[in-house]
Amino acid sequence: MSEQPHTPDSFLAARQRHNISLTMLIEDLVAARVFAEIEITFDSIQIFDRFNIGRPEVVDVMLASLSRLSGTIYHRENVGRIDLLPSTYEQNTS
Repeated sequence: MSEQPHTPDSFLAARQRHNISLTMLIEDLVAARVFAEIEITFDSIQIFDRFNIGRPEVVDVMLASLSRLSGTIYHRENVGRIDLLPSTYEQNTS
């Protein structure tokens, strides 16, 4: 994978830059067994995709999926400003 030379303004912009549909992303999440590992809903996927807002675990798996599908490394620091919501995982372990 290559490092991203241009920082897109949002996850959506990065996804569209690589012509990756939301369906392709969800299929990758299913193949990676993400839904068995963390609590993630279609609504949380859409909210992060549209608004760059999400729980840390959702953000991280979606960036990992985008990285796999695009062949470009994406992480929180190179997709614009991401607003993080409280983690469900942290609430369940407290």
